[in-house]
Amino acid sequence: MGAVKQAAALELLGVVEERQETAEHGWVLDVDGVPREGVLKAAASGLVELAERDERAELSARVGRPVRWAARLTGQGRDLLLYARSQPAAGGPAAPGPEYRLSSSYPRRWTS
Repeated sequence: MGAVKQAAALELLGVVEERQETAEHGWVLDVDGVPREGVLKAAASGLVELAERDERAELSARVGRPVRWAARLTGQGRDLLLYARSQPAAGGPAAPGPEYRLSSSYPRRWTS
């Protein structure tokens, strides 16, 4: 069950990142198709930050309607996504193929 929750959280963070990057104001708004419950859980874990009242008021003025909540990734959320994306895919190769070999930039020391 933990892997399912983790995958769902990473998926949510990916969606937040995508929506945040395309938004001209840099915030994911309550109408951007991101589930509020997931955002609140991610905020409780420090992976996203929620807009304060003043920021929501400014966003409301920009979009011309009340903004109930707005969120964006924190540094920790970005780091988690970067780490997850850098890991090999499940079922993928565990080690490089035979065409690769370990090399060292340190000179070899020969002993007698």
